[in-house]
Amino acid sequence: MPDHGVMAFCTFYEHLDRLAPMAGDPFDRGHRTISGLTRLRFRHKEIETAETGAFPDHFTITLYPNSVFFMPLSTNRRYTHEIVPSELDAARLPTRLGYVVRCSKTEAVHEDGRTFLLQNGARVELEAPTPEGMVELRRLYAEENKTSAPIDYGDGFRFSMNAGDYRAPIYEASDPFRTYAVPTRGDLFAELSASARLEDLGKGRRGAVLVAPDDSRGVPIVRTTTAYTLPAQCFRPIHTTLARQIHACASLALPFNNALLEVYTRAYTTMGAHSDQALDLDDAGEIALFSCYEHPEAGPSRRLMVESKELGGPSFVIPLLHGRVVVFSADTNRRFRHRIVLDPAAGAPDNPWLGVTFRTSKTWVHVRDGQPRLADGTPLTLADDEERREFLALRRRENQETDFVYPRVTCTLSPSDLWPPEKARRLCARAGGSPS
Repeated sequence: MPDHGVMAFCTFYEHLDRLAPMAGDPFDRGHRTISGLTRLRFRHKEIETAETGAFPDHFTITLYPNSVFFMPLSTNRRYTHEIVPSELDAARLPTRLGYVVRCSKTEAVHEDGRTFLLQNGARVELEAPTPEGMVELRRLYAEENKTSAPIDYGDGFRFSMNAGDYRAPIYEASDPFRTYAVPTRGDLFAELSASARLEDLGKGRRGAVLVAPDDSRGVPIVRTTTAYTLPAQCFRPIHTTLARQIHACASLALPFNNALLEVYTRAYTTMGAHSDQALDLDDAGEIALFSCYEHPEAGPSRRLMVESKELGGPSFVIPLLHGRVVVFSADTNRRFRHRIVLDPAAGAPDNPWLGVTFRTSKTWVHVRDGQPRLADGTPLTLADDEERREFLALRRRENQETDFVYPRVTCTLSPSDLWPPEKARRLCARAGGSPS
């Protein structure tokens, strides 16, 4: 592990209904005066003179249900820790599921059935452990558990005592696409359909652009190849609430400030495989596709088909379930193409799908002296014929290349991106404001 970092102890329990809340601690569960939860007991290692009295000799942490306990590696250096089970009889004990998330400074790759350590820019194959090597590793580890002084393991241990390190990691290509259930109630399809003015975007497809303007920065835009004639509309309370719920359940770092709301009927079948256009997306942000249906009881009628941009790469299908959101990073968006298609198993009658694609824009537009301008004052203009051809050519490259980076672009294909932000802010005031 590195010198600086954290460890995270994640804890979950099953059969907590056997226990009651403990007096004095609303998060603890037990029977009478005995807690049924597991604890972590810490004991200080041999204390250096400079640290005498600076830290407690021992302490105990309760591992609460659905909790995470973060421990800096400096604490791991000073203390040993052990799992302490409850003293309750086995019939009352809940079942605990725990896992520890750690930081590692050692990188490795698995290729052709072999594991290689990455050391000083070179690949070093992971060797079989020797009796002498294991004895020395255990000696240093025992020493580490006695003293708070740093132990230097060096680069000489080119083996592992974990057989799993010699095998390929279990990894699914679909792992970067996470699906979460979003707590919803009421007729969300009807409420979202009525929450914005939708314009026709083709056969069986209607949509609207939603934004969360900022008083100082302006309007966050996400340029695409679709031309919207209606102005962007501000997040209403229903959009703000949904964005916050997704942000919370997916534990995202950046808030959403732009969204695309669309409704598809059975007539829309022409979407091609693409990456979401990243010209204006924050590289550290996430893309979140939320789905709901007019008739949720009929089952999902749409699914997300995903394919790698790499030749011969993986492809997979993600069902777009009612009340669920599919979240993926901007980096994942660069490596994959996707399209929303009608599920061939979906029967009649038509079950319209409503999707809200939330994203975080890094491009802000102000209207100054009647002219839409980017943050540095450069005018944002509607593309002429030549600029439109160049824009579409860049978009085609983005859909094919995993390392594509847009040059500076100061035009747009969509008139809605030029709508004065003053108008947008007035709409926002009526709509109830933007999310924080």
